[in-house]
Amino acid sequence: MQPSGQPLVGTSEKPLRTGLSYRFRISNRWFGFLCLVPALLVLGAVVAVPLGRTILTSFQYYTLLDLTGSGRFVGLRNFQTVLADSAFWTSVYRTATFVFFALAGQFTIGFSLALLLNQQIRGRSWIRGAFLLPWILPSAETTLLWMWMANPQYGIVNWVLQRLGLIGNFQNWFADPSLAMPALVAAVIWRGFPFHMLALLAGLQTIPLEVIEAAKIDGAGAVRRFRYITLAHMRYVILATLLISMIWLNQHFITVWVLTAGGPGDATETLAVHVYRAAFESWDLGIASAMGLVWLGFMMGIAGLAIYFTTRKYETT
Repeated sequence: MQPSGQPLVGTSEKPLRTGLSYRFRISNRWFGFLCLVPALLVLGAVVAVPLGRTILTSFQYYTLLDLTGSGRFVGLRNFQTVLADSAFWTSVYRTATFVFFALAGQFTIGFSLALLLNQQIRGRSWIRGAFLLPWILPSAETTLLWMWMANPQYGIVNWVLQRLGLIGNFQNWFADPSLAMPALVAAVIWRGFPFHMLALLAGLQTIPLEVIEAAKIDGAGAVRRFRYITLAHMRYVILATLLISMIWLNQHFITVWVLTAGGPGDATETLAVHVYRAAFESWDLGIASAMGLVWLGFMMGIAGLAIYFTTRKYETT
């Protein structure tokens, strides 16, 4: 006699499946997509929804000074107002100047230190950690630190420059229209160069040592090795670092607002400050939204051109 629940010998019957014995199968592609869903939901909540709201507001008459008339569709009128505003274009020029010099300073110092710290020197780990301090500290703290260092009465910046003979008297750096922008750029460079140093140092350490040794054996000097090996290997790391930093600098607000608030006058009124004032001092959210979208278009165009010409150059060589 066969045991209960078992098929008879010589028959083709299969035992019945009981309970939750079936497995749920999914392809690797769909599994990866499902893993991305939480991140996509968060990204949509913090980016897509506000961006969609900004796009909608840019086509509306929306001011907090006239709540009864706000929300009325006005088409492209806000964009026409923005593009015809000379103050907007002045802030664009000022932002471009600020970004150019700050980015050049950050990249130059960061790349130089990355090349130095890629060598076998004593205490290299401690030096790397010390140089990272300006970047890992909160922006508010580093900004307040610069306010103290550049103080016109007891600041260490004035003291050092006077001892070196570079200035005669203590300067009020952030209150002088001719000095405010250079002082602001110096503060931003000091805050941001560790990011370039860290990213470029990581890229340098991926260069195969065998390639460098082979170039030395072939008689290539330091300049030729740097040009044809280091820069060629680092081109995409450099591009990514510059683009990320450019985006951060274009929307840089905390340091500018705390140190100068766009002043004295409008000497340091970058586009971020100009948009902030349009939204929260003039209370015109429609104009501010249009400014933000024009600004976004500028950055996307610059980033796209940089990527296109960089990849095209190396794909054709």
